[in-house]
Amino acid sequence: MPYRGEMTHTIQAPVFTIVEAKKKDIGEGLGQCAAQMIGVRRFNEQEGNEIEIIYGCVTTGENWQFIKLIDQTLIIDTVRYYLDNIELILGALQIIIDKTME
Repeated sequence: MPYRGEMTHTIQAPVFTIVEAKKKDIGEGLGQCAAQMIGVRRFNEQEGNEIEIIYGCVTTGENWQFIKLIDQTLIIDTVRYYLDNIELILGALQIIIDKTME
């Protein structure tokens, strides 16, 4: 049956992806995040918003690792950020927001 309700949310470009690491293993989530980042790139292109760098993140909720996709190159930050230093996590997220809004 088709949905007949009122639309309350829309997705607009640019889009950033965050993946929850399964079994508390960030390494396991990197492939999923990379695939979603490619999807984000395609979504942005379809919306007429070609973005040079696509950002992503894999997290267990306590540990965070950031990724960027530039052209066909995936760059994985070698630093893992931990919840006990929330200022660094929020700072990294703010940098991503600032870069995508330029």
